[in-house]
Amino acid sequence: MHLHHLRRVLVTSALFLSAGLTGCAAAAKAAFTQPDVTFRGVGVRSLGLDGADVEVLLNIYNPNAYSLGASQLRYRLLVDSVEIGSGALDSAFSVARRDSAIVRLPVRIGFRAVQRVGPRLLRGGELPYRLMGDVTLKSFVGTFAREFNEAGQFDAFKTFRP
Repeated sequence: MHLHHLRRVLVTSALFLSAGLTGCAAAAKAAFTQPDVTFRGVGVRSLGLDGADVEVLLNIYNPNAYSLGASQLRYRLLVDSVEIGSGALDSAFSVARRDSAIVRLPVRIGFRAVQRVGPRLLRGGELPYRLMGDVTLKSFVGTFAREFNEAGQFDAFKTFRP
């Protein structure tokens, strides 16, 4: 076999292999199913004269056949249409394949937000909330950004707990 012919065969083989791997990655990305992010509740960590520290609980369900790792999560929490806090999760976490994980988000609620929302919390009953943000997910098929915008009602006496 001539060197020129051997080189052509190797280049052609490399191109087919590269196209095949690119096709596999594209097929895997097409098979990616977005995880479900749902609000589970809020726990009070501390209360003070200058505000409150709470912990928002999120459930993240991974419907995929492979685990997902999260490298970043940013969020904003509104209660009764008032933004009471925002932040970013500092530590990475993962969700096993076809499984759920509870993620705890620390939120610092300033004095003004406590003043605006506090009386509604003390009266109890259903309160509207909205949790918005985005999470960066990593898996063997690539990196995906997933926005979430969860809204609903919660009972202050059942959901908030010291």
